[in-house]
Amino acid sequence: MRLLRTMAQLRKDYDIPLEINKDSEYKEIKREEKVFPSLMISKSLESSLPFKSKNKVKSVVKGKSINYEEDDTFLLKKLNLPHNKPIKNYMTEKEKTIYSMLQRLQTIKNIKDKKTKQVGKEFEEKKKSEQEKEEKLKRKKNREKIINNIKKKHKENK
Repeated sequence: MRLLRTMAQLRKDYDIPLEINKDSEYKEIKREEKVFPSLMISKSLESSLPFKSKNKVKSVVKGKSINYEEDDTFLLKKLNLPHNKPIKNYMTEKEKTIYSMLQRLQTIKNIKDKKTKQVGKEFEEKKKSEQEKEEKLKRKKNREKIINNIKKKHKENK
């Protein structure tokens, strides 16, 4: 016989619900969008870079030059609209699963293609070796015929 009962047994017997801690409830976290400053490169360093890596100046407005990087938000700034660039999430979870499945199927297809090419090459090599054997046999038979003909002529001449 057991004298002590656990808390779970007591709660069950007396229908006492679990105490819910307010600290352990889920709270939705709201984060501000992160806006990263554009990369600033000193002019001395930029002059030593190759042309492909240099900042390209698109146009000049009121004495200011606009870089390609800033051009996306230029009109929004001008119209006093929010111009924070959101961090892009290109695919949803469903699209990601579909994309990964397509990648798997593509790799399976590539493996099958490699195998079929390899089997085709082996088949061609086998076929070539058989043809070479047949040609050798034909040459050998032709030689034997020629030798036999020569022997016959030689016997007739004697």
